[in-house]
This record gives sequence, C-alpha cells and structure tokens, in this order.
Amino acid sequence: MRRCFIGYICLWTLILGCQCVAAQQLPLGAKANFGVSKGEIDDVAISPDGTRIAIASYVGVWLYDAATGTETALAPATPFNVSAIAFAPDGRLLAGGSDVGTIWLRRVDTGEIRHFSGGHTGRIFSLTFSPDGETLASGSSDKTIGLWDTDTGELRASLAGHTGTVNIAIFSPDGGTLASGSSDRTVRLWDPETGDLWRTFRKHQEFQGESFVTELAFSPDSKMIASGGSEWPLMLVWDVATGEVQQEWHSHSWAVYDLAFSPDGTRLVIGGDSDSVEWLDMDSGDRGPALFPKTHPGWVAALAFSPDGETLTTVSRAGTIRFWRTTDGSQRFPAIAHKNVGRVLAFSPDGWTLASGNVDDTIRLWDLGTQKVVSMPYESVGAPTAIAFSPGGRILASGNVDGAIRLWDIGTRRATLIQGADFGTPRTLMFSTDGLFLRGIVTRGGIWRWNLRDKALTVGSDIAGMPPKIARFSADGATLATVDEDNTIRLYGTTDMALLGTLASEERDVRAIALSPDTQLLASGGWDALVLWDLRYNRRLAILQEEHSPIRTLTFASDGRTLVGGSVDGRIRLWDVIEAVRLKTFDAHTGAVNVVAFSPDGSTFASWGADGIILLWDWHKIRSEP
Repeated sequence: MRRCFIGYICLWTLILGCQCVAAQQLPLGAKANFGVSKGEIDDVAISPDGTRIAIASYVGVWLYDAATGTETALAPATPFNVSAIAFAPDGRLLAGGSDVGTIWLRRVDTGEIRHFSGGHTGRIFSLTFSPDGETLASGSSDKTIGLWDTDTGELRASLAGHTGTVNIAIFSPDGGTLASGSSDRTVRLWDPETGDLWRTFRKHQEFQGESFVTELAFSPDSKMIASGGSEWPLMLVWDVATGEVQQEWHSHSWAVYDLAFSPDGTRLVIGGDSDSVEWLDMDSGDRGPALFPKTHPGWVAALAFSPDGETLTTVSRAGTIRFWRTTDGSQRFPAIAHKNVGRVLAFSPDGWTLASGNVDDTIRLWDLGTQKVVSMPYESVGAPTAIAFSPGGRILASGNVDGAIRLWDIGTRRATLIQGADFGTPRTLMFSTDGLFLRGIVTRGGIWRWNLRDKALTVGSDIAGMPPKIARFSADGATLATVDEDNTIRLYGTTDMALLGTLASEERDVRAIALSPDTQLLASGGWDALVLWDLRYNRRLAILQEEHSPIRTLTFASDGRTLVGGSVDGRIRLWDVIEAVRLKTFDAHTGAVNVVAFSPDGSTFASWGADGIILLWDWHKIRSEP
C-alpha cells in the first residue's frame, strides 16, 4: 500500500512539474516570455554506455538522448529538490537523492519508483553504484556514508569518521575500495564489504586556503585515485596501495568541478571554473597539447568519456552539453542546451524580431508576433558575445568568443565569415546608419571597420590601457566607451579614435556601462555601486545605489531620463537620472538578469536571466505603475 501511495505522489508531482514548465507564470508587467526554465543544475550523471544524460535541477531530473540531444523524460521523483543522481552500471536504474536526505531508485524504462527508508539527516551530496550494481553509496552533509542494498532498499551500513560534509563517494572499478572526499579536507578509503576504514589521505590539509575535497576519480585499473576540490584548485593523484602522491597539480582559478580518467588510463581530464578542459598525461606527468578544447564556453561542471574513449562529454554550469572528439578536439554532435541562456540580445529595426546569442553556439530569432523561433548554428565553439542588425534588418552581424565575426542573411540563415577578424573577442558591434559599414571593438587590435560593399577590413589604432572587458557605442555611433580590467572607463571618438576622456572609477569590478541617448551621461555598475557620470565635464555626478546588489546589465530608456538595470538577485530596477533617485524595483527572474534591451520604438524591453527565460515587458505599463 505504501509503495502505491508513493507512486501516486510521484505521478502527481510529475504532472504538476510538467504543467509548471509548460505554463510559465508571467511577472506583473511582463507581456510574453520565451524559452523554458529547466532549473539550475545541481548534479549531472551520464550512463555508463554514454547513451543517456541525466540532469538534476529544482524542477526535477531531465533525461536526454545523447545521440540526438532530444529530451526523453522529465522525472521529478520526489517532492523535494533533487540534489544528487547516479546511473546503475547497466543504465537501467537511476538513483536520486534529495536535500532532506531521502533516496530513491527509478527504472529508466518504466518509470517505476522505489523509495528507500531514511538513513541520513542531511542533504545528499553524492550517489554512486558499486560495479556489480548491488550496492548504492551515499554521501551526506550529516558527515556519514550510507551503503544501501539496491534490491531491498535496506541500509546495510553507515560509515562514520569524517568530521565534515561527505561531498563525494565512489567505488573503485574492481569494487574492492570505496573512496570518500570531505569538507574536512581528507580522502578516506573504506572496505565496502566490512565498512572498515583502512587509509586516510591528508595532504590536502597541508596547503593554504580552505580547500574542500569535492571530486574523486579512480584510474581504470583501480591503482590510482585523483582528488580535487573547491576554494583552492589543488589536484592530487595518489597511489592507492602506498598512499604516496604521484602527481600534484594546481589547476583552474578557484575550483575543480570534475575529474575523469580515459578508459585506457593514459589521461586524466579536469573540469573547473575556467573556460577550458585541462588534461594530464599520466605517463609523462605533463600537460599535453590541446586535444580537448582550449576554450569551453562556461565552467565545466561534469565530464565523462565514452566507453571506447573516442568521445568526451562535457556539461557546463550554464547548462550546455557538448561532445568532443578526443583525437582533435572537434565537436562530434551539436551542443545540447539544457537552458536557454546567453548574454546578448538585439531587436530588429522593425521591432518584430528579437535575436539572442546562446551558450549552445546558436543564434535564435524569435518572432514576437507568432512567438516561433528559428536557430542559426555557429561553426565555432563558444557563445556569441555581440550581435547587431543592419538598418534594413536583412543582415545580422555576430561576434564569437573565438574571435570569428559573421554576417548572417536573415532570409536564408546563411553566414559569411569576415576573414582576418580573428584578433580577439568582439565586445560590441554596430552598423553605420547607411548600412555600408560594420564597426566593432575587440580585446586585441582595437577598433575595426568592415566595408560591406568592397569587403575591405580597416583596423584602427590600439586603444589605450589594458584590453577592454566591456565596450559600448553611443546611439549615433560617434562615441565609444570601454572598461578595462582595472575598471578604468575611457571614451573615444570613433572617427579617429581620439581619447575624449578618462573616468577613474573607484568601484570594484565594474560589470556594466550604458550611454544615454544624447551621450551626455554614462552609468557604470558592478559589485559595489551604481555611478552616474557627467560626460560633458568627465566627472562623477551621483551614486545611485550603494548597497550590495551587484549590477549585471544597464541600459537607458529612449526618454534619456530613466535608467534600467538588471542585478544578480534577479530583480530589475529603474532610476530617474535627473533626480538621482530610484523609482522602483520589481522581481523579474529567478536567476541573475544577464541583459536588458529596448525595442527601437522604446515601447518594449526584453530581459534575459540565468533562469533561461527571456521576458518581454510593456515599458509604458512598467514606467507608469506606482
């Protein structure tokens, strides 16, 4: 009876979950939305044969066919957030753990669900099956490891000894060892049959910082184990038998998010909080040539090799799944977007089409009348960093993270690559009013101009200071504003690239700037404050916001008096720049607001959040309501 009741609850949760995704609730003032929020990623699992991908989020567990990229199921198997998932060795079962300590098993083919009795008092951080599939190991914030009988659901043993959260637990390929990594900065090896602890590795504790051991990987022969963590990007490779460190490597900027040995054991790949996949040659101990992608859009949250070792699957924190050939680093299949996420939007001149640059290497064109969408795939790796429509709306220019710049024919959706424009990541693009020229600013090489008629490329003089991280043209294209890594704001005349002025920002990590329509004001925002500048005298005019609510995007409304900003807290704020006061704050997204853009007539603005949703807002309604 209990089993039927649980099945009924899960079926009802599945129905409700699908309805919530299908029918997004619009915030007050929004008139339409595009895209479906599938939730922030909590965990990723790839089936042993590489044919299925499971992604856990607050919505539930999404299942994908790895060959086609299509969604095969949404399985919210508990009424609680799914915090960890794992495939059984035969790929027929999927285990899930929740943020309240419950664990369940689901048959992938039939959807039949079996709940285990509670054995943890805290969030489940890790799940892993033994090679024979008879035991499931769970790591929890209650500092214990649970060993479960997958046939009966009984808790066979609870392993204690860690003094911090058990972030990960894995079985060796031969099944003879269970390894665990913890926030107590130790790696422990256990006998899975007896539950006895037989070795503890403590070298992570010897290094500065507060490194938590969050990732482990056994070599295929079970003789070595790699460990990595967060806060301090140290990766170690241990000899399981002796406990000696064989390799020591400082990797990535702040964290190691996943580790994976190749099936032949010759390579170890490392994913972390940088836009790359690093790898280590286990024979020589050297970092090999970039057989895997030098540039991977988005932090790498999960890695897995295909059984034959010919494909490496990666999942970014932004929710994009990619499949790489291990021989040359090219993509084997098109990228799969778990979420519709990006940071560039552009309205067509007639206001009826919205273009978005997405992290799955595509540009999408949204018809605002029919709400239909078409995708234009890139031929390169990386999300678009800048897009712009020509004055007639027939051409869309796009710049990519790898430096490629393309001109797309909207009618045919075919692209022409601008040759020679590969000297840095484009920060902004803009057509001349007559549509004959395309201008842009890149991280290397300064400003350039492309003549669409004779296809001549003219590269201007280098800009001053450090390479720009942000660049914006004024509405008339006569002025260019840039922000470099030391947060200095510079203004240039685009005719001769003469330096018009320098604004010494005292704020930390400026992330967004906007020029008013008359180019007399500039707003800059970041972690510390939102500042308004008077460009006539190159001086600070007012501080509009001081509390800690980091700004991600800024734009002026067409009236020139209202400033619109999107923040990491998912809210949109409006300021009156004449009175230097905040007008209103309203909830917009469940994740950070990445970009805000106005339609040409100023009646609509679009916002795009990290939750994967593009919202269209009625500007007059938003502006007039108290």
